[in-house]
Amino acid sequence: MRKVFIVSILSFLFLTIASIVTYILKFIVFKNAWIPLIIGVAILSASGVLAIFGKRKLWINIVCFTVSGIALGFCIRSWYAFRKFDNGLGVLTLVSLCCVLYLWIVFALSRLKFARNHPTLFVIIVTLLSLTAYVLLVVFTKTTYVSTFGYYMIIEIAFLFAMFSSTDDEFELFRKVTLSTYSVFVVAIIIVIMLLSGEGGDVDFDLSGIDLDFNIGSSNGKKTKKK
Repeated sequence: MRKVFIVSILSFLFLTIASIVTYILKFIVFKNAWIPLIIGVAILSASGVLAIFGKRKLWINIVCFTVSGIALGFCIRSWYAFRKFDNGLGVLTLVSLCCVLYLWIVFALSRLKFARNHPTLFVIIVTLLSLTAYVLLVVFTKTTYVSTFGYYMIIEIAFLFAMFSSTDDEFELFRKVTLSTYSVFVVAIIIVIMLLSGEGGDVDFDLSGIDLDFNIGSSNGKKTKKK
């Protein structure tokens, strides 16, 4: 019970950091959806490098945990820019709370006899069902908050493994939760795929004075190059 409580608090804190960053970034005009995504991946990569040196250092893990949350915020802002919609901080907070509720539901199910007798199989089944539900939500829904819930759920699934893993103390649990935050890379990869296959996603690059404007997913499939 103590582990699920700690992971729940950390989960909500992490998603709150991401939500606040997502909200603040709405006031910054990015040229295209790729910019916040690239920034997010760069921040997350820097956090990952730092995490290598934080095996037994609490402050490094706190920094990595926070920075990964910031990176997720940039990734979600990229998604919003691409889909041309937005969610307020209140909605994002409610989505975060729903994700925490998901942890408690899974914890309650883990008390069942089947889950106790086959813990590994239980986690695998929950993960597969959750991922399937996520894909269906993102692909077949048009509401502005469901896809966000799906991305946040990817993080929650990673937190599940930390919650059910064997730990000797609270620091080791926090360390595993911190490492679980790098599931943000999965979110980034999915968003990259969506951007590349999306409808009319414009990607602009400026290299050595040459402006390249690619229209991805357009109906005529044309590519233009301007000097």
